[in-house]
Amino acid sequence: MAKSGGLSKFVDCYGPDSVFVIANFTTAGTGAPTVNEAQGVATITRTGVGVFEITLNRSWKNACVTLGLQHTTQAATPVVTSVTPATRKIVVSMLAGSTATETTGAVIHVQILLRKSV
Repeated sequence: MAKSGGLSKFVDCYGPDSVFVIANFTTAGTGAPTVNEAQGVATITRTGVGVFEITLNRSWKNACVTLGLQHTTQAATPVVTSVTPATRKIVVSMLAGSTATETTGAVIHVQILLRKSV
């Protein structure tokens, strides 16, 4: 018998030990980012010039992170610069070339697929 519904399709595709986390936030130059949406995320904070730390609600062994950028004329791109399962933290930097830079009004979309097993 075939399963129906979004959750069962997710489980069929990724396995029962997988969790999908989403968030989006707007950068505010040297100020704190505005968190627009966060599911499975404890906090999103600015930790330095163009650097944002995302702390998740749960631990994991394997993470696949996808970033998107919306509504900006900034010459910077969001890049995952650190993933630390032990502290549940993912660091995203806004890079212009190889240099972290401040942006204002950039909306960063984050999608994370977490797996409890490798």
